[in-house]
Amino acid sequence: MQELLTSLFRDELQVEVPSPEVDLFETGILDSLKIAELLNCLEARFGAHISLDDLELDNLRSIARIMQFLRDRTSTGQEVA
Repeated sequence: MQELLTSLFRDELQVEVPSPEVDLFETGILDSLKIAELLNCLEARFGAHISLDDLELDNLRSIARIMQFLRDRTSTGQEVA
């Protein structure tokens, strides 16, 4: 999943993420526009509907956190929210 997310950032969002632990907000990789693009890409690529009402930005802070967020939601059979 890490490679899929890394390629999503590279190919869809046109940004390079140096490592899965890099803070995407502190480095400026994710801003409000990129967050919206990322949510659309996650839904398209992983079939994960992420409700904006339930969205916690800490879940998007790094590729590692995004991976864990997606794993937690899909392993429990919950809707990604």
